[in-house]
Amino acid sequence: MALPVDLFIAVQAGCWNTSKEAVGKLRDWKERHPKARPNRPSRPGCSPQALAEYQEYAAEVLTAGAIWREAVKRGLKRVEPHLPPPRR
Repeated sequence: MALPVDLFIAVQAGCWNTSKEAVGKLRDWKERHPKARPNRPSRPGCSPQALAEYQEYAAEVLTAGAIWREAVKRGLKRVEPHLPPPRR
C-alpha cells in the first residue's frame, strides 16, 4: 500500500516550512566554514564552538523521515493491544 500523494506532499511542505530558517542558517554556516566536516567528528575542520553551532542548527531541521518513523511508532502502539502475543 502506498501513501496518498497529497499526504506525502503535505509532509514535505510542512517539513520545509518548519525547517527553512534552520536550513538557511546551516547554509550560512557552511559558507563560513567551507573546510568543515561536521559529520566526521575526528576531523571537523572547525572549532568546538563552531561545531556546536552547526549541531544546534541541525537539530532544528525536521525531516520527513522523522515524521514517518514517528507515525509508524504511533500506529504500532495503537494496534499492539490487538495483536496476538509473540511466539517463543
